Amino acid sequence: MAAKWKEQRTRELQNVGKRKSERRAMAFANGQTIDGIVKNNGPDPGSKAGGGARVVFNMSNETIPKFCADSTGPGAKAYLNTYTVAVRQIGGKPKNVSKRRQMVDEAVSKVTKMRKEDMYFGAVEISGSGVRFYGDYCLVLKRAREDEYVLDRNSFDIARPPLAPNGELDAKRMERAVDSISGMWKADLGHILVVKTFQSVPVSSRRLTLGQVSTVVLNDEDYVEVVRNGSFEASDVDEVRTSATESARQAAIGDRASHGPTPTLAELQWRERRLKAEIALQKMNLQVRVVTAPGRIR
Repeated sequence: MAAKWKEQRTRELQNVGKRKSERRAMAFANGQTIDGIVKNNGPDPGSKAGGGARVVFNMSNETIPKFCADSTGPGAKAYLNTYTVAVRQIGGKPKNVSKRRQMVDEAVSKVTKMRKEDMYFGAVEISGSGVRFYGDYCLVLKRAREDEYVLDRNSFDIARPPLAPNGELDAKRMERAVDSISGMWKADLGHILVVKTFQSVPVSSRRLTLGQVSTVVLNDEDYVEVVRNGSFEASDVDEVRTSATESARQAAIGDRASHGPTPTLAELQWRERRLKAEIALQKMNLQVRVVTAPGRIR
């Protein structure tokens, strides 16, 4: 796999310009900057977890208290995937997991050699608050395994055009698609992030900033996905992050509750869940850090 991603990185550099051009030299320098970020050589002083590429999982405020409660005890597996949730809810086989989701997971399972029931999908993050679509709190794990599998995009893309044709899904084609977008944390992540960044940020004669790289790595649905083998608990988490937007909304609802106009019932319930989530995290010695920006972007 390393050769595959190294070759793609080389092609991106070749597209920049002539061998000795200033733009090409800057591209090499920017590539080295990204390599340094992956190796955790760019610490963020405001973060307990520090800078660099990290494995993160987002979780909703409603789920946080149960995650913390389930994290107590030996061998706790507090974070649940869709199969664990389905089995706990109805017992037996996960009948309420969609066929498309199961086909995606089976294709990923064939490439990674993990049981699909043991796969947990996170994301690569640098200095932001994760994929907020999946929850308003971002759990930053303490360490990434060197043999952690990474995909250069959301695994569900193998079930959508252009990686999959319209109509009936083909299991073998999906497996080939997974192989084409997969790599390993230690060997390939730096190359993957260089390719992704160079394809997203206009090539120039300027140095990339940490904020630019962080934004590109986690851009809308096109994030870099981590396939973790096995669950985790609160003791595996280094810090918890939330976005400035969510924090400001929480504060505004509290202010309106005190001074008016009166918030809606849904807003009050959301704020109450946030407060309970942060109390639960605090009991696990996990402080919530508000991320105001991913870093300097210009």
